[in-house]
Amino acid sequence: MSDDTEAKRNGRSRSGSENVSDLIADRSNSLSAAEKKVARTLIADYPTAGLGTVASLAQAGGV
Repeated sequence: MSDDTEAKRNGRSRSGSENVSDLIADRSNSLSAAEKKVARTLIADYPTAGLGTVASLAQAGGV
């Protein structure tokens, strides 16, 4: 399913008005345990946590 289709199904447009926390929350049921750890780390230190490498974000999340 494309992001546009999923956005429409969730009643949201792809206007860019969603924030990172909302996008992660919307998809949390489909995330693995490790992905949820990284997501929590990203939200806790947003936007700074997202400016580093994926490896540093994963390490900070304990993955």
